[in-house]
Amino acid sequence: MATTETIAMGDGTTTEFGFSFPYIKTEDVKVELQEYDATQTAGNQIVSRQTITAFVVPSNNPTVVQFSSIGAATNYQAASGAPLANHATSGLAIRVRIYRFTDADSVPATFIQGSAIRAQDLNDNFEQNLYIMQERQNTIVSIQTGGIGENVISTNALQDDAVDASKLRDSVSDDTQRAVTTDHIRDNAVTNAKIVDDAVTNAKIVDNAVTTAKITDLNVTTDKLADSAVTSAKIADGAIVNADVNSAAAIDGTKINPDFGSQTITTTGSIQTGNAPLGFNGANYGTQYQIAQSNGSGAANTWVNRSERDAGVSLVSSPLVEFKNITFDTDALTWATKIDVYFSDVSNSIDVANLIIKPLNQTNNYFASGSLVGFVMGTVYNSTANPATSFIADKWTVANGIKLFWGIATSTRYGRVTFVRSTSTQWMVDFQATLSVNPATGNYQSTWNGNGIQTQPSSGTGQLGGVQFIFDAGTIDLGTACVHYS
Repeated sequence: MATTETIAMGDGTTTEFGFSFPYIKTEDVKVELQEYDATQTAGNQIVSRQTITAFVVPSNNPTVVQFSSIGAATNYQAASGAPLANHATSGLAIRVRIYRFTDADSVPATFIQGSAIRAQDLNDNFEQNLYIMQERQNTIVSIQTGGIGENVISTNALQDDAVDASKLRDSVSDDTQRAVTTDHIRDNAVTNAKIVDDAVTNAKIVDNAVTTAKITDLNVTTDKLADSAVTSAKIADGAIVNADVNSAAAIDGTKINPDFGSQTITTTGSIQTGNAPLGFNGANYGTQYQIAQSNGSGAANTWVNRSERDAGVSLVSSPLVEFKNITFDTDALTWATKIDVYFSDVSNSIDVANLIIKPLNQTNNYFASGSLVGFVMGTVYNSTANPATSFIADKWTVANGIKLFWGIATSTRYGRVTFVRSTSTQWMVDFQATLSVNPATGNYQSTWNGNGIQTQPSSGTGQLGGVQFIFDAGTIDLGTACVHYS
């Protein structure tokens, strides 16, 4: 067959495509861009097509098509006019078809009686006939091989009853390959006779389609009810009697009206209130963080503040450092009126360090100078000489803490610091301490005791929050502390 078209592939940049077929006029050269799927069978590979007119065939290059700029990109072309490599929506390849479609409405030369007949005119007319026949031949072959274009065969072109069941595409498993879809079935066309017995499944019934009138009386059995389907609104008032409640139902207390009237509540378990207040004798709930105390006689119970003790805390860090912060429990600080800090076996890595116990606020910062004031009396052994009892003025206010003299070599410290809440801005402070080389024998013991006042803001994180044990030299190498709230 004669060549009447050239096929190329777009790449998004090329705007010039050559072709090899002859033609009479440049107007006979046509261009079509095709959305092309090479994975399909012959006759189904062209998904869509678009005829292009924005191109020229240059007179100085008559076998080349030059695409012109189109201003804005389309699904087939870039703004430059270049055919895309892939369709903008589907991603399928873009194929460029340059083909000849010779004008059949007029002949190149018309002969008049008595005029001369030129060989060129005859050749032009015969050449037009030849080109038209070549193009029609190629079109017929294309149709025979499945190349009929979209929208070419109209309804009127089909003979009545020509499309039978064998001409409709079907598939056992792929619904997209079936020719008859929902849109092809006329409303009300599927009658009862067209439905196979037992073919209507639950998924085929539209929501809310089965009304009460479609259900025979007494045909809704227990098996037909979904779990949790019978809601309160479906149960008639007064319909549930005691016999309807399973003896093992274990009905939650939240389901029971709390007013038991004059009934006595008996339980073999415990009574727990969660975060709710526990009341006695009507409205007696005590105050926050208190516990109930029975007087054992059946009369009104009383409420007392609770007491609790923190576990022992080692004062030794790894690696060794000169201080240890003991943070008070923030919950206990809301209710406690007395805090006892006990410490024992506190020793230092060198022999001449003094231990200072400093109060800290709730952000682990030192209080301002002068907020902790008081006095200390002490019996100090720095040698085997007789003890000396004296007022030691600087042992309390130095660095805003309680300072315990180093005593003698290899000594350890034992003692207690007590904070008693006086007002919202003041704690009374009392302490006792002992320093000993040999706690078992009591040799060379030094003792201190004193009391004073620790002031603080009335609210906020600047309030008392803990204590710090710190040596003015060396590091803490031994020691334990324990905090008791009451």
